[in-house]
Amino acid sequence: MKSKWFKHILFCMVIISILLTYAKNVMPFSGSVHKRITEEAILQNKAEISNYITGYTGLNAFRVEFHRVKILAKIKDSNSDEDLMFSLPLLVTIMDSLYGHFYNPLTNAAFTSWPGNLFPSAYARANDSSNQYSWPNARLYFYQGLTSSSDMDRMSYFYKAFEALGHVVHLLQDVAVPAHTRLDLHGVPSDLFEGYTSAIEDDLVYEQVPYKGSILNSMIPNAPLQLWDGDFYTATSLPAGSNKVGLAEYSAANFVSADTIFKEQPRPSLIDDTDCVNKVLNTSSASFVYIPINIPGPIGASDRRMYVSKISGDPVNKLAAFSILTNATKLKGIAQGLSGNEICKKLVFLLDDAIHDDYAATLVPRAVGYSKTLMDHFFNSQIEISLPDNGVYASVPNNGSTYPYPNMNFTQITLKAKNILLSGEDMSGGDVTLVVTYRIAKADPFVTGPVDVTYWLQYAIATKSNIAIPKNNPVQLTFDLTNTPIPILATDVYLQLAYKGKIGLNSDEVAFGYKDISEPTPADFFNNMDKICLNNNWYDAGSPAALAALVLNTSNRIASFWDVYAHNARNFYLRLSTLNNPIKASSTENIASIPSLFIAGEHIRLLYFLSDYDFNYSLRYSAASTAAEDTVWHSSTVYLFQGAGIKRQTDFVQNYSCNVDLYNCYVQRYPAFYKFRNVDMWSGSGAILANEGYPANYNCPLSQLNHPRQVPSGRYFAHW
Repeated sequence: MKSKWFKHILFCMVIISILLTYAKNVMPFSGSVHKRITEEAILQNKAEISNYITGYTGLNAFRVEFHRVKILAKIKDSNSDEDLMFSLPLLVTIMDSLYGHFYNPLTNAAFTSWPGNLFPSAYARANDSSNQYSWPNARLYFYQGLTSSSDMDRMSYFYKAFEALGHVVHLLQDVAVPAHTRLDLHGVPSDLFEGYTSAIEDDLVYEQVPYKGSILNSMIPNAPLQLWDGDFYTATSLPAGSNKVGLAEYSAANFVSADTIFKEQPRPSLIDDTDCVNKVLNTSSASFVYIPINIPGPIGASDRRMYVSKISGDPVNKLAAFSILTNATKLKGIAQGLSGNEICKKLVFLLDDAIHDDYAATLVPRAVGYSKTLMDHFFNSQIEISLPDNGVYASVPNNGSTYPYPNMNFTQITLKAKNILLSGEDMSGGDVTLVVTYRIAKADPFVTGPVDVTYWLQYAIATKSNIAIPKNNPVQLTFDLTNTPIPILATDVYLQLAYKGKIGLNSDEVAFGYKDISEPTPADFFNNMDKICLNNNWYDAGSPAALAALVLNTSNRIASFWDVYAHNARNFYLRLSTLNNPIKASSTENIASIPSLFIAGEHIRLLYFLSDYDFNYSLRYSAASTAAEDTVWHSSTVYLFQGAGIKRQTDFVQNYSCNVDLYNCYVQRYPAFYKFRNVDMWSGSGAILANEGYPANYNCPLSQLNHPRQVPSGRYFAHW
């Protein structure tokens, strides 16, 4: 066996050979296996990751192409490109790339002897800002993509961000290979485990084992160290829980590589962690496995092997093996009265495909699951966007125009922003940029059914300077969009916030967040108090027929005193509020009002607004008499409802309704308006004002007023 010193020196002496052959073999998983692991991490979480991309960029992650490459394919492809860094001409870059794929969880470094200590570990390389494909640079590219105003610049920076992210994901996957966490610097041929996984790539198990460890709270701007190393593994303790610990410490402490079988690291320990003693004390021929000649063994002979299992911590069925041919003389120690411990320490162990199959079944699924967690962490919001106190991000009064609704635009956005960094660091001051991405409907969007929309995204961008985003109470910010107003024809609306400034001790760092908000939503109201429901039939309020209907009803004398007249509405106020803080409408608490009478039989679309998909809304009004005979006193009435904003956008979903592509598909969301008295109305933020019918359990379907078309009823309530 060659010492690590010898390997280092030999490597430096034959650098030209490295350039020609060595670089192909020092990598962990082959490029195609890396790519497959990343692909599976994306595909098994397709909807979630796609929604991140759409939320931040407005783009359809599996459809939109740039330079003939789909967005998420860029992460996958660049993941395998990390190994191609060897093609760069500089020796330092090559050696940096070589050593930068190793990580020893016991020392938090790659190699601690010259020349390895001159170069970063896999984790250090992932966070090295001088590496253009590092985590900090991926975040910076992403910020630049968010805040750029031109399509070409945005896409260029986003692709650089996804490319860099792919490289970092690769560096995490590297440490699923025991040779790269036990510092087994392999050359030609490549590490046996890597060669095995490459040979059976299509037969590997890729079902993800997700990371379920502690909250990833790494400090800005670093990638979360917990995914590499959670400091559970020490010289005296094994990591507890296979998917709660770092991937590097899991592979280092529970597996071995060709040149580190029960050496170089304290775990797994041959005596303390395996069943070797029991195995050597039971060396009957039946306990050995016959190995055909085509599997590596002593030259020119078949072999019989016994597999040693790891039994402490997370079990590994086939951890290593010893051959009866190679170890025949050593096994004679049983007859000589040697202890099991003594015999085990004399054995020569090896690894084979059966062992590597066990390794791969455990390590590859974790590489998939941890890759997904790393991508999640990259895209997870660090800034929480929420509704302001008035319940809307923007609103515009209805000017009465019809499609294409000229001069109906949102010219400002108001929102609340909160620092939700898991690290707890402060965002104490910097530039905050709001980006609104949307498409534009090519037909009237305020009707039931899908409409065509523009292919190209639209952007509204505004920046505020010297803004701190607090951790406890969110700050309310208003952005002026006068120069880039959002039309009420907007669809697929998303808000993004990008912060650049002081975070913790760093003076020029970035953070971002996004929110999928409602599309422009109308507030529709119909004063149906020109009608009244009597004895389960509709009448024109105040008509002779309505009066006669009550006179004929002698079963209850109160009927003759019933208010059957038509009513206007006055002092009408509308208030929106957040879902968790409902506020009732009043003359002082409102977002809109009807200054004049709301005439019986009239429909009013009061305004259009942007809000969350779920919110509260309240209206207050008083009924006003229209006939001298109406002597009933009418008080002010207030109502509070849970509302629903319009969703008109394309979403990626994973469910059985897709019926294609393994239940993955894009769906076009659109609203269902209801037609009441020949008016298309949105029930999620509106109401139908109604007279109180008679008797108390009256039942007159609204659809009867919309003859001959039967429609679902909207909100229906009476004044009292």
